[in-house]
Amino acid sequence: MQEGGVLKTVNDIWEDLGALSEDELFHVITKLFALYEDALKREPEHAEARHFF
Repeated sequence: MQEGGVLKTVNDIWEDLGALSEDELFHVITKLFALYEDALKREPEHAEARHFF
């Protein structure tokens, strides 16, 4: 994530996530689940996807 050309820190990202509504959080988690599920189907040893699950 970039804002004005500056990379956000992990703390900035957590703060942004904390500001989301319940519906928006549900959408984010659903999207992440689908992305990592697809990654595991393509590459069963995908480290980030395995860590997510």
